[in-house]
Amino acid sequence: MNTKPSSTDITDALRRLEELEWFEQCLIVTTEAPTVLSMLSQIRELMLQKFSYDRMGIMSASLDPRYCVIHELVTKDTMQACPPGSLMIIKNTGLEWVFNHKAPHYSPNITNEPEFLEDEELAQIGLRSIIRVPLVFNSKVFGVMTLKSCKENAYTPEQVSLLHRLGQRIAAGIHALKLIQDLRELSHRDALTRAYNRYFLNELQAADNPVEYLERTTHLEFPYSQNVAALFIDVCNFKEYNDTHGHLEGDKRIQELSASLTDIVGDEGIVIRFGGDEFLILLPGGNRQALMQVEQRLRQGFRTNSYEQTLEVSIGTATGKWSGLTTIVEAADKRMYKDKDREKDRENDKEKNAATSQV
Repeated sequence: MNTKPSSTDITDALRRLEELEWFEQCLIVTTEAPTVLSMLSQIRELMLQKFSYDRMGIMSASLDPRYCVIHELVTKDTMQACPPGSLMIIKNTGLEWVFNHKAPHYSPNITNEPEFLEDEELAQIGLRSIIRVPLVFNSKVFGVMTLKSCKENAYTPEQVSLLHRLGQRIAAGIHALKLIQDLRELSHRDALTRAYNRYFLNELQAADNPVEYLERTTHLEFPYSQNVAALFIDVCNFKEYNDTHGHLEGDKRIQELSASLTDIVGDEGIVIRFGGDEFLILLPGGNRQALMQVEQRLRQGFRTNSYEQTLEVSIGTATGKWSGLTTIVEAADKRMYKDKDREKDRENDKEKNAATSQV
């Protein structure tokens, strides 16, 4: 005999349906968000629809022997309490427990059962219930999500389980975004030197806002300016070096040259391997004094521990607006070849003078 579902059954079914719809929204966010910060921010808004809490935080983080390194963090009031790169000491805290056990931890009343270092302080400001959930994917913890309430026994086991499943999806999303970032980074880097490559330069030239593109891809901060300075660098007589020492040693010298260029430029600019033994340095801001200082240091040559021979370089410089970056690079390239011709003329004059003195 068929029986009608009770009102309780209907209520439970509607609740489960609502929960599934909410979780589906979360899944869409974790698969479509363009950045980790965007994902966490959107999840925060969805959490407000489903859970009651007085404090909350979702952070992307990693653990080293002594600290938790915060990569991204969102909180209930959107306050960025800990900027990316911040270090948090977590020894004997609930965060350490969650990182180590890779499992959620629920404290229904921290005044009765303080387990962790921070519990007493949190209880003093009126908090009672705390859920700590790891963001776990493939047995790796990508961060932690916490909910804190001033009510005792504020959360049910079902809610803890739901947050645990959500934490796993967030972790999978972070993992996917990290893979995309790593692949993008590889596509921008020269395989031999790890300097930026021509593909990166092409994207930079096509960018609507080059400085914003630089900061997004290099994770460095540059002065907001429409100007840029360029140095085009070519190694003199590199073919002879390869012929003398072999191509493997030549590759090592190119790697050492690239590393030296990167050290000289520091965080003030970027080094691009244009091709072969040619490099391009871009200095956002187009400061002429900085340009001259870099050029002077470059002209001192580069020496390695392997050989006494110093690699001399030909350099061409140019400055201008970001909007004319292609023209700036071409101008620096042409001036580099003029510098190379002058160097050849000087070498020829030396040889002539040496021959004359022997007569």
